[in-house]
Amino acid sequence: MVKVNGGSYYSCKMFREMERQIQEQQKNILMEKVEQLNREKEELMNKHEEEKIRMKLKMEEERQNYDNERKRREEEYKRDIKDTEEQKRKIQEELKKQKQQERQRVEEEEKWRKKEQEMWNEYNQKLKQEMIEEERKRREEEDERRRNIEKEKWDEYYQKLEQEIERMNMKMEEERENHDKERKRRTI
Repeated sequence: MVKVNGGSYYSCKMFREMERQIQEQQKNILMEKVEQLNREKEELMNKHEEEKIRMKLKMEEERQNYDNERKRREEEYKRDIKDTEEQKRKIQEELKKQKQQERQRVEEEEKWRKKEQEMWNEYNQKLKQEMIEEERKRREEEDERRRNIEKEKWDEYYQKLEQEIERMNMKMEEERENHDKERKRRTI
């Protein structure tokens, strides 16, 4: 076998033959896959077409239903408008009556409010005056208290100052005496 193959287990011819067979098998597999994909594509296209037709029918049916519903609502709307206009007319008449009554009531309330406001203004004016007087008294008392505190502080300060002056005078007197003693001692 080795001699027949030209000194090798495989000859180039055998290798090429095997390569060709492998390529052919791959080609066949690819062709089968392509065919399968084409079949699937065609099935999907058919399903898609069927779905489109079904959707068109459904949309047409929904459009008809919508048109019917719209017509029904329009008729209902027209009836409602007539009813509403009648109610509106009745309500307007009632409102006119109520407005007239309300106007009278408001005028009476306004008179009463003015009277009440005048009373409140008078009361507030008195209250302000009392508050101003209270504040003035409070300030006067506060000023008096501050003046007393300040006077006490000044009195205390003057007292300390006098004590310090007295102490200084005593020290000066003591220094003078010491100085006089020292001078006498030197002269002796």
